[in-house]
Amino acid sequence: MSLWFGSLTDWGGGVVNVDAPREQQEKEVRHILTHLAMTIPKEWWERAISRGTDPSPSHVLILKTLQKQLKKLPELANLVTYPVLVALPFTYSFNPSEGQSIWEVWQNSTLEALLNERRPILQSRPDLQQLGTSCSTCRGDGLTRC
Repeated sequence: MSLWFGSLTDWGGGVVNVDAPREQQEKEVRHILTHLAMTIPKEWWERAISRGTDPSPSHVLILKTLQKQLKKLPELANLVTYPVLVALPFTYSFNPSEGQSIWEVWQNSTLEALLNERRPILQSRPDLQQLGTSCSTCRGDGLTRC
């Protein structure tokens, strides 16, 4: 996780600056969403699903912290639910040979569309919906088991 976290913090630190120009805020949001769609978070969620357990408290803490940042854009507040954020890495590939690249899609889509397009996977993957819902009920302090 350290390389993933380092990459997240290298550019903007996973923070959305509400005082920045709108274009900068959108870049910061895309940076956070891109990191939540990577293979590292996918491994977190797959591990919990395969074991039939709640997610790790530290992973929930990261998710909750980043969700707070994403909600700084008022138009995203109702779209950045835990199930949608959990579903992000299960939608697109970072490897272009495996299908449509996340980079292509995310460069040409609005933030609202990026998040709304995740909803269908939740219908076909109730395990992701359930995992996201369990994240919402966790304390998210990084220590307490869900």
